[in-house]
Amino acid sequence: MNFRRTRILLMGCIVLGSINAKAMLVAYQDSLGIMGVNQSFHTEFFLNYSLTPHFAVGERTIRFVTSDGAKQFFVPEADFLVYRWNNPDSQANFYAGAGYGAESFLNQTQGVAMANVALDWESRRYYLDAELQSLYAADTRNYNSSKFRAGFAPYLAQFNELNTWFILQFETMPFVPEDPFLTPMVRLFYKNVLIEVGSDFQGNWMFNYMIHI
Repeated sequence: MNFRRTRILLMGCIVLGSINAKAMLVAYQDSLGIMGVNQSFHTEFFLNYSLTPHFAVGERTIRFVTSDGAKQFFVPEADFLVYRWNNPDSQANFYAGAGYGAESFLNQTQGVAMANVALDWESRRYYLDAELQSLYAADTRNYNSSKFRAGFAPYLAQFNELNTWFILQFETMPFVPEDPFLTPMVRLFYKNVLIEVGSDFQGNWMFNYMIHI
């Protein structure tokens, strides 16, 4: 087996082992992750580099549409795979991250600290995920959000085949006028590319993606 094929198979095993588009904060060593969350009220772009299988550094750009207007955050961060449970037919992962950057609003900039944790469990058929994220601005305003997911695969596929998941996501952002949000979505995963599309019951669309190279 040549080096390129070995690397692709290894990448596939690790991605399948932690398949959530946002929770996968650390991947295999020397990998570059490109991730995006796109909703009508929230967009997020995340670029990170895994220095080891347990530690990554990156930069996150976040935009929220609040009742006061659109606010943007630029946060360099460090992320850790705190613990991984490997079972015969399933796997669970606990991630944590923190960073410090800036909030931009009405042509004014202030410091902002960020902390996040994520816990997921998945087998080849079922999937559960919980994520918490907090942004603490210098003027003492806090932007706390949480996300919970449950999903299943209608069929079992290998890494080199198209994997499909049906997922129901509950998300709360108290600082967004239309909060909370319940979103059914479809996840399509092929090799190192993951895409999610869906719409909540209020008509807010969603498009997420993740690529590891």
